[in-house]
Amino acid sequence: MIFIDISASKSQYSLCVEMWYKFYNQRFDVNPNFNGMNGKKMKEIIAYFDANFKENTPSECFGAILTNWDSLPKFIREKYSLAILLQNLNEVIATLKKNKGHENIDFSKF
Repeated sequence: MIFIDISASKSQYSLCVEMWYKFYNQRFDVNPNFNGMNGKKMKEIIAYFDANFKENTPSECFGAILTNWDSLPKFIREKYSLAILLQNLNEVIATLKKNKGHENIDFSKF
């Protein structure tokens, strides 16, 4: 589980990047390499959630994916890449939907 402080007014981008860092660090005990390409992919992931999940914030949706990372298809979960996650976001959502993903996110509306 990834816990972040949402009491401070942070942008959805900042919250998602912070979650990605904490998630990656918990898995590998090192921070991820995060460059301009990763920032662009994160913005595209956030835009996707903004467009498709009106009842939840992008950080809630992204957090649900990270929380359920181990249930994702093997080729996605072994890469730990925002580019691969974005490229396969439809399959990720379908997997979470099938597995009842996260109790707080209604992936059935996808």
